[in-house]
Amino acid sequence: MIEGRSRHSVLGEERENIMSTLANRHGIVVGIDGSPASNAAVCWAARDAALRHVPLTVVHMVNAMVPMYPALPLSTGVAVWQEEQGREVLEHAVKIAEEAVTTDRKIDVRSELRCAPPVPTLVEMSKEAEMIVVGS
Repeated sequence: MIEGRSRHSVLGEERENIMSTLANRHGIVVGIDGSPASNAAVCWAARDAALRHVPLTVVHMVNAMVPMYPALPLSTGVAVWQEEQGREVLEHAVKIAEEAVTTDRKIDVRSELRCAPPVPTLVEMSKEAEMIVVGS
């Protein structure tokens, strides 16, 4: 019986280590859109990442522009504009994250711009994250 408990403990620790390794890939993920609520979420997530000693991944999603009926051609400038806007939103969020933590608790802040719908993207990222944070 003791062996069973011991084995269970070891398996539990292995599972915990595997989960911890996966969670460290993204650390804490914060989905942003540039709104005041998402800026507050970035600030909170950065402080929590500092307390947990994990990286912070700031992610912004843009939906691909799709022509509507009647089919109108889309300018290639639209995609470039979306990317530029997305990068500006990310840069601002990274600055907020860096300012949210004290100098003695610096964190690894990563940023990602994805051309994908927000909900499925965050669900997918949650599989390798310690937690997902969004503003409301």
